[in-house]
This record gives sequence, structure tokens and C-alpha cells, in this order.
Amino acid sequence: MVATGAGFRQTRPLSQRAIVTIVRTADAIVRSFKVLFKPYGLTDTQYNVLRILRGSGRRGGTPSVIGEHLIKAVPDVTRLLDRLERHGWVRRERSVRDRRSVTAWITVPGLKLLHELDAPVRNQNFRPFALMSVAEVRDLVSALEKVLKALES
Repeated sequence: MVATGAGFRQTRPLSQRAIVTIVRTADAIVRSFKVLFKPYGLTDTQYNVLRILRGSGRRGGTPSVIGEHLIKAVPDVTRLLDRLERHGWVRRERSVRDRRSVTAWITVPGLKLLHELDAPVRNQNFRPFALMSVAEVRDLVSALEKVLKALES
């Protein structure tokens, strides 16, 4: 047995099994979304950017603000926006006050794409939890938030 903090004691194999299970589960979830988005020529991160911009409304978003809200960190939000702009899903403008500042907005085609994906994404979000009760999902979220908090401290 190894002491692991907060009065919790476990064997090493159990903690390793937990980590492996979390990573494998996360990978399976990410892969399922990649399959969902592939026919649209969209990645999961691009989808995330479009959702952020839809939520920002008329304000739009700067690359730094978009980067802060992404689910997973990416090294270059500007290149991500380049690809979205080439598809016509995003438009960008430089500030006339500060030429270094760029703001991005979702376009009508980007909004239409998200609208088309809303139901399939909602269904995909439920799928991994089909065998669990609401209480079990709530407990899982609580446990994972504790894991995340321990890693971030």
C-alpha cells in the first residue's frame, strides 16, 4: 500500500488501472467524434472553435480568448482560424485601433454547419453513458473533477 493523500490509500496497480482506463476512455470518445466530424471536413478542435465563436455572438473572439476556452490546448490558434476561414466558416478582421489585434466571428455557413451537427453531437454526448444512471454519471463527473483538481494543483 502507498499513501496517496487525503487519507486515501490504494495499491499502485489500482491507480495505474485508473489512469489507463481514463486515457483509453478519453481516446475512444475523441475517436468517436473524429468519425462524426470527418464527413464534414472538420476536426474536433475546429468544431470547438466554432462553438466558442457561436457563443461569443457579435463580440467575436480574439485568438487568445479562443485559446483560453478550448477544451484541449493547441499551439497555434491563428493557423486553426486560417483553416476555418478557408472553409468559409469564420471571418476575421484586424482592429483599426491596434493592427496587432484580430477578431474572428462565425459566419452564416459556420452557423448552419453547427446547427446541422447539434443533434448528432448531442446524441454522441449521451452514447458513452447509456449504461449508467444519472446518479452514476454525476458521481463520475465529481470524481473526474477531483482528479483534474489534483493534477492542476
